[in-house]
Amino acid sequence: MDAGGAGSRSAGSVRAKTENRMRIDIGGLTQDTRTMSHDAILRHVEALEALGYRGVWFNEFHFQPDIPHPSTLLLASAVLARTERIRFGTSIVVLPLYHPFLLAEMIAQLCHQSGHRLDLGVGRGTNPATLRALGIDPDATGEAFALSLRLMRKVWKESVEMPGGSIWPQGSGAVGPLLAGDEPQLYVAGRSEETCLLAAAEGLPLMLSSNFPPQEVLDTYRENLADPSAIARTSHSRFVCIAPTQSQAMEDVDALMAALHEEALDFARKRGRPTEEMAGETHESFLRNRAIAGTPEACIAQIQALEAELGFGELRVVFSDARQGEIGASPATVLFAREVLPAFEG
Repeated sequence: MDAGGAGSRSAGSVRAKTENRMRIDIGGLTQDTRTMSHDAILRHVEALEALGYRGVWFNEFHFQPDIPHPSTLLLASAVLARTERIRFGTSIVVLPLYHPFLLAEMIAQLCHQSGHRLDLGVGRGTNPATLRALGIDPDATGEAFALSLRLMRKVWKESVEMPGGSIWPQGSGAVGPLLAGDEPQLYVAGRSEETCLLAAAEGLPLMLSSNFPPQEVLDTYRENLADPSAIARTSHSRFVCIAPTQSQAMEDVDALMAALHEEALDFARKRGRPTEEMAGETHESFLRNRAIAGTPEACIAQIQALEAELGFGELRVVFSDARQGEIGASPATVLFAREVLPAFEG
């Protein structure tokens, strides 16, 4: 996608086509809030709510010394109690780490406490250190994820007994129904064909990072989707570099790309992986596949083009300047809220 070309279109014409359609949330907040106190994080989310963002998404990372909020659900309880409108999303809850009945009950309680403002992104999880620490067989997580997802959805609505032969104890009694009314909005994270087929069979939307599954996997998901409306509820993520001028935004893109590459190198070093051949991403590829960048008018046009191309109706944005430690009102966050969000309100 050409950022400069997108900026040549008028904001007014784009707004007329996209109004009332795209939901825009803030993603990646665990990374942005690592150095914040708990109260600062709550004030941060309050500020984002006041700016008009629809939701906030936090990641789940366990047993890491620089992650003060490893449990997204515990943090959700505090955030949802402090706010009135904004939704809280988990990106993701790693299902094989939990007993499905207990997890389903915690989620049901959060839905009750918040008036159903919880968006539940779930996944299989692939961090080998976490699995080792808990004694979980990595080869068993695929089966555990699929069974846990199905059991949770069932126990919210009816009485369920744990089936024999699963990785969890069978027990001797039934549980449920645990949730009155609708289940939480569910999203399935993953890139593999196996995971996407599971989401399709369950009629659930995908939760995608900027690193999408291969096109053939997405095509298979669409072809097998039990509920076609899940396409419009699929959530995808993009970095955002927004500025009053195109040149300023491109400077932010360069700085963000350098920072992301250094993070990737550091991630590889910590896991003992070779870094000599880890080349940085090209500017063209980054703008086409991972970023929304430019003036407010350019950003509006790029989001509209993404919506038309992919059919996805939800977007999680990660701002290039959010990692400066500001609380809620970083320049890009405010500019985007004032100039871009009104084009997609509804």
